[in-house]
Amino acid sequence: MGKRIGLFGGSFDPPHLGHLALALDILEAHRLDEIWFCPAYRTPFKASGCWADASHRWNMVQCVIASIPGFLALDFELRRKAPSYTVDTLRECRAREGHLGEGNQWFLLLGSDAALSFFRWHQPAEIIQLATPLVGSRLDGEGRDRWRELLRASLRTEEEHCLGEALLRGATRTRLFEISSSEIRERVASSRRIEHLVPTSVCRYIAEQGLYRSLREA
Repeated sequence: MGKRIGLFGGSFDPPHLGHLALALDILEAHRLDEIWFCPAYRTPFKASGCWADASHRWNMVQCVIASIPGFLALDFELRRKAPSYTVDTLRECRAREGHLGEGNQWFLLLGSDAALSFFRWHQPAEIIQLATPLVGSRLDGEGRDRWRELLRASLRTEEEHCLGEALLRGATRTRLFEISSSEIRERVASSRRIEHLVPTSVCRYIAEQGLYRSLREA
């Protein structure tokens, strides 16, 4: 029997407790067997690339998942060394079913902000055919309702309305963590503490490697 596998992509620059909470909450809510973190070499929506290079971001993801059963990492997108398209990653996962395991059910983890831009992704309709979207919503009450309104307001075509309904069906309540990778980078650059924002292992890695110290966010 196949596994229920969630794919969680992003720049992870750096990975933080918000990423971890979203992944764990969705894993439990949907009874997933595994979640595969898939750091991007360069995301299509970040023309300037990532602040930390691919090897550092890969190592930080390894720090995050090392002690959590069912959490794994894929290097598919890092090896391409090009803008990372989720549809290509899902195609590669399906093409390797014999190696990764037969008969798996695939899910795509998204944050609520990423879901709002989903219709600008490369071939979003095929993505939903390949993997069921699960949207982690850290919003509560009026915020969650406003997110739903924004999502529906962004739908223009009949196809987008179908995709939007799939996103809404996958909306999952996750814990509220007001954390962003950009905030963490800014705090490191200004010599402020980040122990409350990232796992201890990631905090240690950032310090040891001297990441983000000379950063000046645009």
